[in-house]
Amino acid sequence: MSKRFRGSTPLFVLFLIFATMALVACQGSDGDPGLPGEPGLPGNPGLPGNLGSTGPQGPQGPVGPAGPQGPQGDAGPQPQAQLALSASSAMSGDKVTAWGSGFQAFEPVVVEIQSGAQASLIRGSAEVNNRGAFSASVDLVQSAAVTLAPGLYSVIAKGASGSAASAALEIISADDFQAASAADVSLLVAGGINGIAIGEDKPDIAGAGFASGEDVLIWLVNAGAAGDFLLTGASANGSGAFSVTAASLPDSVSAGNYTVKANGDQGSHATAFIKVVE
Repeated sequence: MSKRFRGSTPLFVLFLIFATMALVACQGSDGDPGLPGEPGLPGNPGLPGNLGSTGPQGPQGPVGPAGPQGPQGDAGPQPQAQLALSASSAMSGDKVTAWGSGFQAFEPVVVEIQSGAQASLIRGSAEVNNRGAFSASVDLVQSAAVTLAPGLYSVIAKGASGSAASAALEIISADDFQAASAADVSLLVAGGINGIAIGEDKPDIAGAGFASGEDVLIWLVNAGAAGDFLLTGASANGSGAFSVTAASLPDSVSAGNYTVKANGDQGSHATAFIKVVE
């Protein structure tokens, strides 16, 4: 540097200072901010991340305390229990036989007639055998105090162990009961005069004069511990006749002379003689 500039401010420096000051003095105030621009388009979504691995199952929590016992429900239906009657219709005061099957072995059973929505009459009882079956006489009571008016009724068998079954029975009036006369209806047991051997012979039974299509039950009167013993059943043809072969008589039937009766569900009745031999 030249000696004449030593100790004094260079001229170009002073020039820069004055120029800057002049520029600042000439600068105006800031203007208002401009309006915001339109938003840009959204970007493309990113790819989904990888599925994380399933963590280990936590330990089972402790078992909570047992809740209070609920009220006892109604007894459920017994799909195996069945009930059948010796007649589908009868008059008040008659007796019919009820057979049950599918009950609990050895349970006591009562047979009721439902006489109202909340009322029933116990009209028979029995004890189920070891094969779940029973037979009971049902008294269709008629008295000054109780009369079963004509109509449809439920006959219900209730076992002490909870088994239950029912069957329908129609009570008819005396005017509606048209029992055929003995001259119109006949019954024959082939070989019954000479004797039917217990455990061997199978009785051939024929009937005539019954109503067309009538269902018939055939009994050996007072031959069983519970009363009448059911030999077999049959259906009359369009002419009112039938022929059927019954099973051989069991050892529970004693030798002797018996009446065989046939009861039709339309009111027809007939009897025949039979001799039972050892």
